[in-house]
Amino acid sequence: DAVRLSMQTKKIRLQTEIDPQMVQVAGDPNRIQQIMVNLLSNAVKFTPHSGSITVRLQQCDRCVHIQVQDTGKGITPEFMPYVFEQFRQADSTITRQFGGLGLGLSIVRHLCELHGGSVSVDSPGEDQGSTFTVCLPIQDGDQRLGARQQLKRVSTLATDLDELTVLVIDDDDDLRDWLVVALQEHGAEVLTVASARDGLQVLDQRCPDVIVCDIGMPDMNGYDLIRQLRQRSDHCRQIPAIALTAYAGDFNRQSALEAGFQQHLAKPVSLDRLRQAISTLVAAESQAPE
Repeated sequence: DAVRLSMQTKKIRLQTEIDPQMVQVAGDPNRIQQIMVNLLSNAVKFTPHSGSITVRLQQCDRCVHIQVQDTGKGITPEFMPYVFEQFRQADSTITRQFGGLGLGLSIVRHLCELHGGSVSVDSPGEDQGSTFTVCLPIQDGDQRLGARQQLKRVSTLATDLDELTVLVIDDDDDLRDWLVVALQEHGAEVLTVASARDGLQVLDQRCPDVIVCDIGMPDMNGYDLIRQLRQRSDHCRQIPAIALTAYAGDFNRQSALEAGFQQHLAKPVSLDRLRQAISTLVAAESQAPE
């Protein structure tokens, strides 16, 4: 619905070209839908007013190809190798005009690879539009057993964060989306808010197992949030917290620890590093005396 509203606001034309002989794709329908939503959101974001987006679905060999083509900003040859990287920014002009690049597309690549598929991009150059192509394996004949196994893997994956509730507080929409996908795949329940004040409101209602909080947020920063939390008289004051920030110096780390965070992780952070930090904090909290 949000994508549709954005398209209507910008008067972007949507065209579809769907092969009538489409076959079933092996995968998790919810994850495949998320792939489509992220690709369309990216296309809408970078397509100007009155532009157009074309979605194509067709079978090719033993894969289904999903293409999303737009008439938007396009991609320079220099930036092409970094399109799917986490936290990658293009130049400052595009960043100021459209916001961060990369995280939504990083999620797309991550989900495609979990399905045994791939995603690629082609663009003639800046201001000449882009075409993103997703290739997902089809489900037929001998592939059905493998498809069921792959679907189970995508749906359940590892459960090292099983039954943990993680509160993510960050004003970066793309980062929050990426953390939801990444942590949910490992069993966590993920709550997200875009500001420190909203985070405090959530903490008035429930106590998560871990907090992952940005530092540099408008209105109230992460230091102020964690100080307020540590001064409370209820059980929530003891929740372990991770500072996730672009400021990576020793001074910043010490400031985070003195404010009340247990760990300080610099962006960009790998999923493995974040999972390890969460698991370590939860284990330490469970062994702490009452």
